[in-house]
Amino acid sequence: MAEGLVAKGVKVMVLGYDPRVPEDITSVEGGVTIIRLFDRYEKKKPFRIGRYYISLKQFWKRIYLSKKLESVIKEYRIDLVESYDWSGPLWKKPSVPLVVRMHGANAAYAYYEGVRGSKLVRYFESRNLRIADSLCAVSQHIGKITCTAFNLKQPFTVIYNSTNTHHFSVQENVQRDFRKILYVGRIVKRKGLIELFKTINILFDFNTGVHLDLAGSLNDTFHEELLMLVDDPKRTRINFLGFIPNADLPLLYARAGLFVMPSRAEAFGITAIEAMSTSTAVAVTNKASGPEIVEHGIDGYVVDFTNHSEAAKAIDAILNDKEALLKAGMKARQKVIDNFSIDELLSVNIDYYTNVLARAV
Repeated sequence: MAEGLVAKGVKVMVLGYDPRVPEDITSVEGGVTIIRLFDRYEKKKPFRIGRYYISLKQFWKRIYLSKKLESVIKEYRIDLVESYDWSGPLWKKPSVPLVVRMHGANAAYAYYEGVRGSKLVRYFESRNLRIADSLCAVSQHIGKITCTAFNLKQPFTVIYNSTNTHHFSVQENVQRDFRKILYVGRIVKRKGLIELFKTINILFDFNTGVHLDLAGSLNDTFHEELLMLVDDPKRTRINFLGFIPNADLPLLYARAGLFVMPSRAEAFGITAIEAMSTSTAVAVTNKASGPEIVEHGIDGYVVDFTNHSEAAKAIDAILNDKEALLKAGMKARQKVIDNFSIDELLSVNIDYYTNVLARAV
């Protein structure tokens, strides 16, 4: 989005910590000025008070980031700052209007999943949300959950995430394998992979041709935990591809018969709209933001992956109707072009920023 805004004549800067740099570094990439900050507090040791060890590095990191931000605002004459809810990165409100985009705060996810979260992180996140001049969210789901979790009364604007429909395009002369189910994303529990593997174990029993490919960085322990959910003879039909570069994803999507997004908690499924943009049919979770992305039976499928036997039957029926799969894929691409393309949503974001600035005058 930053590069797209620059192409439309908007000056954009990105500021944040980068663990790979030995000092603060400024560069220009794709027309975007990027300031990478050295984390000078990461190795700070905690100090002891009686029996307790106390670390203030999380406070100092946010204080330094806010100070650096203020100097950048003055030097480059910044009109507006956008931050995010996750981890609450800012210590104080900047001197220009602040937008906070809600796309998955730790405390919001903890509330949604019914688990205990860090009180300190919740404090930082709440602080950032409350100093915002305007809130926007990448889905109705995550906006409502975040406001409920933090007891926020402030209204929010929904601006969905986008994808590059020129990059994620229909791949000509590519053979689609209607026996292949594809997952792309982080290999973590929150993504619903335990539910997916239990579903796949049942599906493999009555569909002997189907196989599953997963693209994403691996955690060896969780990888083994997932495989244990599938009967030993069937494990050869599961392929962990590891990390796949963005440049290679369109072809990966285009070769799959069905893309799945089984997440238990998902602010917005970017990989789902990437797959849809290549005219690949998708089956998304019926939880979280899934139903906001897909209209069941029209441009994709909405599945309850927590009901493993019913999900297996549903996916089997989907894979066995190639004509419906192709039709859903074509409608999916058009939906992304109309609703989730970077070309469409750049203008939406610019209008939103303009309105925020107008209200601040």
